[in-house]
Amino acid sequence: MAPLQKRALISLVLGLVWTVILVVLFVTRGGIEAFMNDTTTRILLSVLFVALLMFAAFLGVPWKARSGRGVDVDERDLEILRRAPRVQLTAMMLTLAAWVIGLTEFYWDQGSIPIMWPYLMMLTTILVSTLAQSAGVLIGYWRS
Repeated sequence: MAPLQKRALISLVLGLVWTVILVVLFVTRGGIEAFMNDTTTRILLSVLFVALLMFAAFLGVPWKARSGRGVDVDERDLEILRRAPRVQLTAMMLTLAAWVIGLTEFYWDQGSIPIMWPYLMMLTTILVSTLAQSAGVLIGYWRS
């Protein structure tokens, strides 16, 4: 297994574990009602989402790979890294489409969407983006 592939797999597994932790915290702290009314819950979950983003930014894809060839990165790795954002972008677009369609249909009669939903939409899109980055690298290796 190539070093980049191993890092993507570890990153995906850790990201999925972090996602489960976030979902469990969200549900156990009171779900959408607590998120909407409790500032502490909102700040806690936001900090954990940002921590996930920082994890993905610094550990998800090696910095060496971003700057070019190195000891652990060859031409195949660089090509996979160039194609991985396609998976990431597709996952983000599907996530946003699901959110927009779901929220629009649910709140159609009310004429507006409550304020907490766009916030959650942004956080889940970041979450999907970080997971899809690793998935894109793994899919690139499986296809090549």
